[in-house]
Amino acid sequence: MILNFIWIDQFKGIKEQGLNLNSQIKIDFDKVRGNLNITNNTLYIPNFFSVNNLENSRYSQLAKIENICAIVGENGTGKTTILDYIKMIFSSEYYNTKGILVLEFLFDNELRKCIFHHKDIQIKSGNYKEYGFNLYTYEQARELFSFIEKDTSIIYFSNIFDSKREVEGGCLINLSTNYLLINQNGFSDNVTLYRTKEIEWQVNFFVRAGSLLRSKVPFNAPDFLTINFIDSGWYKENTLFNISREPLIPQLFSKFVDNLNNDFNLEQFPKQLAFATLRHIYVELIRSDLEEKLHNVLAEAAKNFKPGPSRNNAEIVFDFLKSFENHLGSLHKQYRSTETETKKLLSLIQGLNKFIYSILKAHKSGEISIDRNGSVKIALKEAILADLLRNYGKSVSVDEYLTFDWRELSSGQKAYLTIFSRFYNIINRRGNILGGNVLILLDEAEVYLHPQWQKELLRNIIDFFSIAFRKRNSNKQKRLQIIMTSNSPFIVSDLPNTNIIFLKDNNGETVVSYGLDELPQTFASNINGLLAHTFFLKDGVIGSFAKDKINEIIHLLINGTDAEIKIKKNFIDKSIRIIGEPLIKNKLFQMLEERMVIDLMGIRGEINSLEKDLALIQERLKKIEGNQ
Repeated sequence: MILNFIWIDQFKGIKEQGLNLNSQIKIDFDKVRGNLNITNNTLYIPNFFSVNNLENSRYSQLAKIENICAIVGENGTGKTTILDYIKMIFSSEYYNTKGILVLEFLFDNELRKCIFHHKDIQIKSGNYKEYGFNLYTYEQARELFSFIEKDTSIIYFSNIFDSKREVEGGCLINLSTNYLLINQNGFSDNVTLYRTKEIEWQVNFFVRAGSLLRSKVPFNAPDFLTINFIDSGWYKENTLFNISREPLIPQLFSKFVDNLNNDFNLEQFPKQLAFATLRHIYVELIRSDLEEKLHNVLAEAAKNFKPGPSRNNAEIVFDFLKSFENHLGSLHKQYRSTETETKKLLSLIQGLNKFIYSILKAHKSGEISIDRNGSVKIALKEAILADLLRNYGKSVSVDEYLTFDWRELSSGQKAYLTIFSRFYNIINRRGNILGGNVLILLDEAEVYLHPQWQKELLRNIIDFFSIAFRKRNSNKQKRLQIIMTSNSPFIVSDLPNTNIIFLKDNNGETVVSYGLDELPQTFASNINGLLAHTFFLKDGVIGSFAKDKINEIIHLLINGTDAEIKIKKNFIDKSIRIIGEPLIKNKLFQMLEERMVIDLMGIRGEINSLEKDLALIQERLKKIEGNQ
């Protein structure tokens, strides 16, 4: 499927605007006349975004990127709104949208070209039939649209968190941070699960992805994943345990507290783990709706518990939790009304036990080390980390007791990694059910990235998607279409003018434009020239603060009195010297020199006048002396 064109009657801040999303053709719609016309793009180049370099040739049946379209514009002009509209169309809500869709797709091995429109949007004339397109109202297109959804996947990516409501449904797969953070099914602590899932996906990418795919991320994989215990000094404040009506739990903790040393090292790790997990399970239980009933179960488990010989602290906690897990079974049978709650707790205890087992196994095998800051470092090995992260996510309901982090990676590196790791994992998890047509929506993917990485981003995305979505086994070759929003001139420089939609604000209304004045072509344009264009920067390429300072100096040099110039000469001179633009700097120095010359001339005039006055005084003195 290729999405050629959408016309939006009204959606949020966008009113009666058409957007050409496939550069092969250009579509214009006149709502007043009901006229829809199509013209060919004479500069369209087939397979322009194909990957042909030798490095990628060892992969057969690469995915075919049919087209890439960028939507650029100021903040507030509706870039993300357009992606929201497209998502709504393909989340089984197209019939709620008042507009026009122009698509082409294969139906029973026959290319269908269709114009779907809301019944209230009348298309009365136009040359669309000459291009093989047929008209359907949304009601008439239900069967065709159902077929499109079966063979199409829409994947939306955004790395921005702004608490916006996101959905997934129909053929839409949502990889936005907003959706992943809020929609982790089956877990109440979505933040914890989101964090561990994100790290797990990144581990999978580093370990499983081939070297060519990993090379699209411009930095090396870290050697270790860092784990930190949250609130590691909790044992110094026992107020948490004093609120319990059951003394057995504090007694159980006190057995370990007495032996804890403040110097955390590798030998201390089982103790630290024991304290962290005991504190965690205690907080989980006292916040449970079953607190009173659970105390009885805990008391029974503690009464009958006898730690085995030669067991370290963490192993003793592991044994105790296994005993507690067994006793929970009786509670589950006794209170049928709380079946869901007990199941949830059983799952949590089981996850915690598995997590302790996994991390102790890594500890014994020498895969764990401690850095100078007391943080736990685990080697980047999938066999260890996959189970560890998965079971940690299952062990948390309301209390997060550990944090996982790539200590070696910056925020920008993590942002870059997130783009590729999310797509890599969705392809590996759902690759067999992804449709033959994939529409990828990228919402400002360059956010957080250094300009050098922004410059390389589109090329790396093209290479990555071509390989990652390649044909595998009996699946047919995938056809990709990419629609991306951006604020970056680097993206504009990487695309032909016909592949870019420019959004402008016109007195509060969004207006669609296809080109920049005085810049007929954007592909391979100089970045400096693009930035200097009023579309990106309306009042020059100098920062506003610097511009204010320069104007302050100019005002002084032109309108300041001689006294003011004298007083502020040091400020003016230093300010001019730190200016980086040579033309501005030289001109300001010239202006300062002229003021100083004028001032010097004034001084010389005063000296001459004083010398004349002195000569008159001396002459009068001589006359007075002569008269005497």
